[in-house]
Amino acid sequence: MDIPRQRGGSPVVAPGAKREHLLGRGRNTPGRLTLLMAVLAFLALASGVAGVADVVGRDDLIDGVSDGSGRLGVAALEVYQSLSDADATATSAFLAGGVESPELRDRYDEDINHASIQLATAAASISTQEGADAVARLSADLPVYTGLIENARTYNQQGLPVGAAYLREASGLMQDRLLPAAQELQDNAGAQLAETQDSAATLPWIALAFILLTLGVLAFTQIDLSKRTNRTFNVGLLAGTIAMVLVLGWLGVASFLAAGHIDSGRDRGSAQIERLAEARIAALQARSAESVTLIARGGKSAADYEASFVQQMNLLLDTANGPLAKAKAANTDPALTPILDQALATAQAWNETHATLRGDDQRGEYTKAVELALSTEDGGAAKLSRQLDDLLAQAIGSAGDHFRSQTSAASNSLTGAGIGVGLLAVVCLAGAANGLQRRIAEYR
Repeated sequence: MDIPRQRGGSPVVAPGAKREHLLGRGRNTPGRLTLLMAVLAFLALASGVAGVADVVGRDDLIDGVSDGSGRLGVAALEVYQSLSDADATATSAFLAGGVESPELRDRYDEDINHASIQLATAAASISTQEGADAVARLSADLPVYTGLIENARTYNQQGLPVGAAYLREASGLMQDRLLPAAQELQDNAGAQLAETQDSAATLPWIALAFILLTLGVLAFTQIDLSKRTNRTFNVGLLAGTIAMVLVLGWLGVASFLAAGHIDSGRDRGSAQIERLAEARIAALQARSAESVTLIARGGKSAADYEASFVQQMNLLLDTANGPLAKAKAANTDPALTPILDQALATAQAWNETHATLRGDDQRGEYTKAVELALSTEDGGAAKLSRQLDDLLAQAIGSAGDHFRSQTSAASNSLTGAGIGVGLLAVVCLAGAANGLQRRIAEYR
């Protein structure tokens, strides 16, 4: 039979025969080892790149927790607390009548200035349209509020009753517009922080998948070589396997520790701050409502503000779902326990004092009620409310310290992990390539 030939005498090879020839080369030992070497090279590089990328990305997220979302959360909280304290201070100063004390005036001015600064910080960090809208409303309404307070202060110093109307309007603006906008800003900041914390605490699934796949192929290659060459160990493949096991351990442990610190910073830090801040704001609003109730001197306005005081105090003293009760239930810091217990006891004592001064007011003993409300002696409403505020501020500071320390510890957990993972992946690649090249060379 004549064999078809190309021009020049070379035989013509059918396409199917070419494929069969290539598959045959792949099935023989040198071709098989070459293919495995290429696969291992790809997987080792992919493991290294994915591991380094995860470490770098996680470190950036942790920086975002402390410097980005964390700063925004602090700013939003400070805006809310400063506005609440400013309103409570202004009403207390007005209740005293005549010329307000320099201490109260300075505290009010400091609150307004601090709120303005933190509002600017929040504006630079917020990433949602809802948060930006809240910042815009706060920026527009805050000058209106301060203008109303100045009018109330001026008329009050002149002994004109219209000052009380200006104060009620200012307090209404604070309760109806400023504080709801501040709450919306705080909610957005909290959601942004929680999202960043969730991302920073996730495991490196893609990198782990590549690492485990690399280890699987390394194991398969060594078993296959052992069967074909009757050699138990291949030094290069063994070195590559050890390097990849170290990659798995280093990346896994570093990620696990970082996630643990992030979760601790959230549970005992940022989440605890939210509960305590809710309690502190409730106390400040109760103080403002108490003062305006007396300023209103009866009528529907007084009843409305008294109802507001009762609502805020019930929230503080709620032993099941109140913010102080939730903070106690979630607390694991022995040093914080007596502070929370004392805060609850102080809130209860203040509530009892308020009942006494309301009784005085309703019996027509207005001067006596005002004196008890402004008293800085033991058992006075002013002293108790200030003690409660100081205790809650101390508790918030403790939770903030824990949040910052745990966030820093999470970042420290990743120190050197990126460089280490990258270098070990290169060692794995070099070891696998060296070990397989030696076996391939034996067939030449």
